[in-house]
Amino acid sequence: MGLIKEPGLAIRPMRDEPQDYELLSKWLSDERVLEFAYGRDNPFPVDRVRAKFGPRVRGEERVVPCMLEYDDISIGYMQYYPVEKNHDSYWQVEAPR
Repeated sequence: MGLIKEPGLAIRPMRDEPQDYELLSKWLSDERVLEFAYGRDNPFPVDRVRAKFGPRVRGEERVVPCMLEYDDISIGYMQYYPVEKNHDSYWQVEAPR
């Protein structure tokens, strides 16, 4: 089941399956990705990905992990979570230009 399904584009929940963990590990071990997430010297082998993201995938945490797909090929990762009711501010990070 996908969260969003447009012609060619879909956002679906990450699955508790080896393929999703392996792909996320590949992405999170790429220095071009690590420049913006988790630090350049901090790769994520599959066991670390499973430990960090597994509880989220199984619904044990508030964070909902998702895979973005184009023409049934996974092309990205996103996550969302509820905002605290008494949260005073929001933040965003801008990518360097």
